[in-house]
Amino acid sequence: LTFARPDGTVVRSFTSRTEDDKDPAAELRAPAEPGWNRFVWDLMWAPTTKIDGSGESFEGPFVAPGTYTVTLKVGDETLTQDLTVVKPANRPASQADLDAQEALLLKIHRQLDRTVGGINRMRDLRVQLDDRATRAEKQNATDDLVTSVKGLRDEVLEIEKELNVPD
Repeated sequence: LTFARPDGTVVRSFTSRTEDDKDPAAELRAPAEPGWNRFVWDLMWAPTTKIDGSGESFEGPFVAPGTYTVTLKVGDETLTQDLTVVKPANRPASQADLDAQEALLLKIHRQLDRTVGGINRMRDLRVQLDDRATRAEKQNATDDLVTSVKGLRDEVLEIEKELNVPD
């Protein structure tokens, strides 16, 4: 189940549950039972990448009012329908203001996603450096090598602490 802008930009996609899916709260899923099904989209862009180790992510911003396309693919069959997201009556903002707000929030959201990607790469690098230091110690490598690897690991951790509270 995919929601997209008229220009084809995918806002969010959902899949149905699989038998391997053990955590029902993990992510909103499209129903896959025969017969009538109902799905309620939260009108939000996809969340950021999950932070390794914590499984946390940042929610996406709400979409601006406008026309969207919803596409349902079941096996080889694809069904498409337009839908309109309307502005709540209690929001005095103009359409231009809401479009600008969405654009700004998307820019921030994409930067958050890039930051999470960097944090995940740093966590992976720290694991590799810990492994390398352990192997170096077991192989009786020079103290300079072990100290350098551990020092680099600590530097990576300090950068990560600036972006996120690790562990």
